[in-house]
Amino acid sequence: MSEDSVRDWLIPLKHNIWIQMGVFCVLIAVTSPMLIKLTPLNDNQLFLAIWLSLLIASIFLGFSTFGHGTVKAYRKTRAHIKKYKRLDPRFQKAYSRHMYCSRTGVRVAAVRYGHTRHLNSRIANRWLLI
Repeated sequence: MSEDSVRDWLIPLKHNIWIQMGVFCVLIAVTSPMLIKLTPLNDNQLFLAIWLSLLIASIFLGFSTFGHGTVKAYRKTRAHIKKYKRLDPRFQKAYSRHMYCSRTGVRVAAVRYGHTRHLNSRIANRWLLI
């Protein structure tokens, strides 16, 4: 695996809110047993808290396909920018119909390669979650 490939997979962790929420829930589940001495939870309540955290994490991470859509869109956009030296409006229009994760990949590539001026409003809006 090349260094660029590893760096590409860090993009969803940094820019995709669904991945961030999923990782946060996993961290809650992992650290919950350490909090047993600090909280008045019994074993059943602790098990329920861990189970719910992992369930919510799996929903967030599964919904975002573990960042695959973000990375795929980022790589396609990067290749498009390198090939044509710009971000074509037709390319953006095609991705503006996609879900949040793909639009995030396009936006991150546009920002990284300096093509933010002509971004489609649906792609440029980072808080448009659906």
